[in-house]
Amino acid sequence: MRLSPALLLGTLLAGCGGVQEYDFILDYNRLACEHELSCGDQAELVFDGILTVEACESANLDAVLDWGRGCKYRPASASECLFEMQGLICPGDGQLAERPPTCQTVYLDCVDVPDDTTDTTPGGQDTDASDTDAAQ
Repeated sequence: MRLSPALLLGTLLAGCGGVQEYDFILDYNRLACEHELSCGDQAELVFDGILTVEACESANLDAVLDWGRGCKYRPASASECLFEMQGLICPGDGQLAERPPTCQTVYLDCVDVPDDTTDTTPGGQDTDASDTDAAQ
């Protein structure tokens, strides 16, 4: 049996303690998008403007970044997750496979982290004058 370079790399990383979180996020996003473009409903993808892996990656990156927000990252599980993501198959026409179980253990021990976009000023007032029109 011959392993593809990507599968070989995933196997080696799993044996060496895992993958760095930044690399995991980018690789996971790419693999998920490749699967989505291969298996997803083509009409929905066209409607959403997701015609390339790059467009999908751009559209989904924020959600992937938020996935582990406030959680402990497990590099060995991340390597296993990427390995399993490479083997996803389409369960049916226009259907996406479930996320591999190993991917559910990449981020654990999560705590609530406040959203960076939440208004924390007293009374909820906008105190940033940089976005106002100077002519007013």
